[in-house]
Amino acid sequence: MTKEIICTVCPMGCHILVEGEGEQVTSITGYTCRRGEEYGRQEFSHPVRILTTTVKTDSEAHPPLQPSSSQRTSGTVHGGDQKEESNRPCETV
Repeated sequence: MTKEIICTVCPMGCHILVEGEGEQVTSITGYTCRRGEEYGRQEFSHPVRILTTTVKTDSEAHPPLQPSSSQRTSGTVHGGDQKEESNRPCETV
């Protein structure tokens, strides 16, 4: 299984690709610092990020809805191609 994880450890926002099965990571690429590598491994095995959203309704009488699902998601996060700019440098490997 392959997961794309956007790192949140530092402002770089690296797109980390992690491959493996279960809790066993076989390949990890795309990180620019040691903290990113560690974050990618942890998120692959034990994801802790929470995705929340609301759904706009057509009626002013009804507030936005908070959808829920009983199905587990793939854990893959897809974002834009833009990385946040920051004045804080990240420790490189």
